[in-house]
Amino acid sequence: MHTQETFFELTEEQRQFRQVLLDFSRRELAPHAAEMDRKAEWRWDLWRKLGEMGLLGLPLPEAYGGSGASALTTTVAMEAIAEGGADAGLLLSWGAHLVICAIPIWKMGTEAQRQKYLPRLASGEWVGAFALTEPGAGSDAASLRTTAVRHGDVYVLNGTKMFITNGPIADVVLVLARTASEKGREGISAFIVERGFPGFKVGQVLDKVGHRSSPTSELIFENCEVPAENLLGEENRGFVEVGKLTLEWERGVLMAPTLGSLAYLLRVATRYAQERVQFGQPIAHFQAIRHKLANMRVDLEAARLLLYRTAWLKDRDIPCPLEAAEGKLVAGQAIVRAALETVQIHGGYGYITDYPAERALRNAKLAEIGAGTSEIQRLIIAHETLRRVPFQGVSPQSYPLTDLQREIWQEARRFMAARIAPYAAALDAGKGSVEPNVQALGEAGYLGVEFPEGYGGAGLDCVTATLVAETMAWACPATALSAGASTLLCAYPILRFGTPEQRQAYLPRLLRGEILGALAITEPEAGSDVSGIRAEAVRGDGGWVLNGTKTFITNGPVAEVVIVLAWTDMAAGPAGGMTAFLVPKDTPGFEAGPPLEKLGVRGSPTSELYFSDCWVPDEQVLGDVGEGFRVVMETLARGRVGMAAWSVGVAQACLDEAASYALQRRAFDRPIAKFQAIRFKLADMRTAVDTARLLTLRAAWLKDRGRPFDEAAAIAKLYASRAATLCAHEAVQIFGGHGYIRGQAVERLYRDARLAEIGEGTSEIQLNIIAQAVMKA
Repeated sequence: MHTQETFFELTEEQRQFRQVLLDFSRRELAPHAAEMDRKAEWRWDLWRKLGEMGLLGLPLPEAYGGSGASALTTTVAMEAIAEGGADAGLLLSWGAHLVICAIPIWKMGTEAQRQKYLPRLASGEWVGAFALTEPGAGSDAASLRTTAVRHGDVYVLNGTKMFITNGPIADVVLVLARTASEKGREGISAFIVERGFPGFKVGQVLDKVGHRSSPTSELIFENCEVPAENLLGEENRGFVEVGKLTLEWERGVLMAPTLGSLAYLLRVATRYAQERVQFGQPIAHFQAIRHKLANMRVDLEAARLLLYRTAWLKDRDIPCPLEAAEGKLVAGQAIVRAALETVQIHGGYGYITDYPAERALRNAKLAEIGAGTSEIQRLIIAHETLRRVPFQGVSPQSYPLTDLQREIWQEARRFMAARIAPYAAALDAGKGSVEPNVQALGEAGYLGVEFPEGYGGAGLDCVTATLVAETMAWACPATALSAGASTLLCAYPILRFGTPEQRQAYLPRLLRGEILGALAITEPEAGSDVSGIRAEAVRGDGGWVLNGTKTFITNGPVAEVVIVLAWTDMAAGPAGGMTAFLVPKDTPGFEAGPPLEKLGVRGSPTSELYFSDCWVPDEQVLGDVGEGFRVVMETLARGRVGMAAWSVGVAQACLDEAASYALQRRAFDRPIAKFQAIRFKLADMRTAVDTARLLTLRAAWLKDRGRPFDEAAAIAKLYASRAATLCAHEAVQIFGGHGYIRGQAVERLYRDARLAEIGEGTSEIQLNIIAQAVMKA
């Protein structure tokens, strides 16, 4: 089973396989979950069923009893079994057996080791385990005390391992032990230890808060003799090679059940919210509950993209310590939040063991502890971020892009840094205007990336345009905002709904940056509620008389053409009673107010627009009469992808500034980047940026394929806007007093970022959109 070269899209074979496993889990495994947890009971019969389904050796080559599945297919399989409601303990044991025992033997073992161990592990005849952690050493592998000393043809192991999943039932255990104490991490070796080896015994069986059916114990080695041929990989390379390989798989594929659990909890919480009636209506009708469900959905999509990316990289043999750490961190946090919210939505029932919410809450916590705690993941992410500046280690290879998309992204960065970024501070200070920057972008071809060549565009896709839009905002948020309003909110609807004459009249000039365009929807009394506008157009002979006031219009003072939404038939309602009009700047009765003073993005002019008996001829109607609401809704959906890209660019700029400053600023005789508190902030910023970028590219990718992308755009916009404000806040905090002074880029970005959660529909509106999609699912 192989993956397509797409944005982590599943093949038809993978989708069918997923459905088979989902049905299997619901039918054969889920009915036993509650009892297994209550009794802390291991079920050999269910383990054998996993083996019969071919799941215990899924990614192993067929020659060793496996199916040769890709890492992504394996991830999907684990996700599906968890989503079906299978016991979390069974899933944990399966993952430990496969991901951190069988796979290392396959990847690092000799042919003799593979032939001896893999077929029995794949069939489920033998159970596997991995033993790294000790009573005094967890994530700090350099503190391992278990030793392995060679005596002729054997190594003698001494030491104790702790918290070993499958420890009481394992037939084969991969053990990391110190073979050269003086070499630190580079003096650790890996061994394949069998249950019957003399001196190997199971210690205390541990009782746990969650995953209770998965047996966990101490493992004790007292002069345990291990044949030399059971050394896995090279001596003294156990942690450097075997350990790191194992941890990347563990933080990626082994976290896949978390995705299934997220989907399962979202379904459980949604169903309960729809059934539970309070104050005369289902609690799902209350906005507070709907927003909880929407946030769970956002967390699910974010975690899924990150974990799928790790699997995608593993399938290409690309090392991914950063990506695996990000996925593990986000997924771990997401499942804990989801479990807490599921309990909260259930109220008192969520606190009772008869309901799955209580069990899920106990199980969830392990996701933030196992395979390296969340704190360890942050240290890894911070390390990877600080060692690659500027543009903090953004690697196009981490994203499923074409060679052309990567090339344009990198070239756009160079162009924006040289031609746009130098003017950002001056624009904010009111020196100069945004028009020359937009014109420079147009001349370089960056305004028309996804527009047809016949109108002066490049004829490329939305993904490429999104990457370019991000780099614009990274260089200068004000320029990017004006450019985006002109292209996405004005040129785009003209392309989609305009007549050939309208397209020819406006698109070439807009895409060259010769003129700026705007979209006028918002009014003093109507923002996100488009149906609340009061602007009205009354039919006349050969045209329309337009009256009304619009406010907060980006490019309002300088736009040469504005798309205006107005009522043409209130009795028909929004879907059939609104019309969009193209109104040139010099139209009699149309006047732009003075620029509004704003908190941020001050270089992008904003104003009110006034229409007083403004005559608009029929040829200036955009689309059909009564089609305005559709024009606006489609435009806003595309605009949300653009605003998400803008937010990613702002967030990336904040991260760049903060990381560079942290390396330079010294306190207590060292760079502040050495302090863990600062590193954790940078790690959270980096994770937010990368996750937001993935969600935004996913929405753009869906649009490119002509598939529904409204929900994906809302998720991307919500997540990316939060990322922008988080990164801006933390950047100022890292700068300290310097970040609060005008003239610092982070002070400007701090003010600019606030728009992200307001423009193109507030965060609350995005939550409403997402919640509506959840209710329909």
